[in-house]
Amino acid sequence: MIEIREETADCIDDYATVPMTYLVSSRLRVSLSESGLAGATLTEEPVVPPWEKDYDHDYGDASLSTASALGSGCLLAPPRAST
Repeated sequence: MIEIREETADCIDDYATVPMTYLVSSRLRVSLSESGLAGATLTEEPVVPPWEKDYDHDYGDASLSTASALGSGCLLAPPRAST
């Protein structure tokens, strides 16, 4: 079950503690048919060599440090653990 609820900007500090480092080992190639997006297919392809994408290192948490960073958008995050 997916739960979506509105949070205040105060939750950004909690969100910033989640590691944002991923091992990239494949990518999706989009192929379009003559019918355009209605016939789009995705094919997984390996990435050689695999590489690490580290959003914490590349961007830090500065971009999430203020409520204005979200603008009119939203932030989807896992529910907070109950204590």
